[in-house]
Amino acid sequence: GPSLKKLDLQFCKKIPAEAWKKLGDAQWPNLQEVNLQYCFRENGAGAAEALQAVASAGPSLTKLNFNDCPKIPAEAWKKIGDAKWPNLQEVNL
Repeated sequence: GPSLKKLDLQFCKKIPAEAWKKLGDAQWPNLQEVNLQYCFRENGAGAAEALQAVASAGPSLTKLNFNDCPKIPAEAWKKIGDAKWPNLQEVNL
């Protein structure tokens, strides 16, 4: 919900696409840290919904980690294209 400040699913590569898709309408305005490293290493299904949820993060987002996620489709990255994170300090892609 809106009080979520940290999302760390590092190395959770077995999350099914159906579960990621449930994040599509998520709103996390107070999110500060996201770590989805390795989640999309073998499969990109659901990446668009995950990125859409991350895009809902407000200006308090400071860390974003999608390292080792080569299966995220190019189209999915567009979900964060309009995001505004003025306090972002650390990004790992």
